[in-house]
Order: sequence, then C-alpha cells, then structure tokens
Amino acid sequence: MTRATAFTAELIETSARGLSGLTVARAYERSSELDARYGGEGFETWRHSVTSRLESLAAALASADPKVFSDDLLWFRSLSTSRGIPPADLLLVLDCMEDVLAEQLPGNVPEAVSPYFEAARSAISEEPSA
Repeated sequence: MTRATAFTAELIETSARGLSGLTVARAYERSSELDARYGGEGFETWRHSVTSRLESLAAALASADPKVFSDDLLWFRSLSTSRGIPPADLLLVLDCMEDVLAEQLPGNVPEAVSPYFEAARSAISEEPSA
C-alpha cells in the first residue's frame, strides 16, 4: 500500500460520518423515490448504513484488497433484499458515495477507489446465490 492510499483510507475512516451524510443527501436529491419509500427516518438509517460501508472501504484500502469492500456490500445487499430494499437503491447510493469521495477528498481519490467500486458493483449486480 502506498502512502497516498494509506492516507486516503485514514481520511475515509475518520470522515465516514460526514461523508455518509453527503452521500445520502445526494442520493435523496437524485431520486425522489427514496423519500417516498423510506420516509424521514430513512435518511438516518441510510446514513448509518453508508457510514459502515465507508468504514469497510477504508479497511479494504488499508489491506489493498477490493474483496473486503465487495464482500461487505454483498452482505449488505442480502440484508437489504430481505428488508425489501430494491437493489437499484443500493447501486444509486454506491454511485453517490463514489462521487462524494471524489469531490470531497484531496489527491487522486478517484483513481485509488475506482477498482474497489468496480469490484463492488460487479459483485452486487450479479444474481444472489441460493
């Protein structure tokens, strides 16, 4: 792991709560269906979930293993699906998360996190196994 990647992982971990709020706010702006589907409490629920996903991303970056992040998202997808959350909502939030990281963090964050998001999208876009 490079020093820049370690720095990015640390920034994500220490800023996860704020970054998650920005991510969820962006998702709610992009899709009015989220507010209709989850109501006022949904924002906080999503924010807590995104905070955990960001912490998972930080751990994946620190270990230089995209599978850590994609496995966490697979687990979250199965939990979300069991609660009736459409997979499209998870993909929307994932896109917003990547955008927020690119805008809010310094340096080459898009290049550093891109492989992690690609692996996660690929994993959660596949049909779940029985």
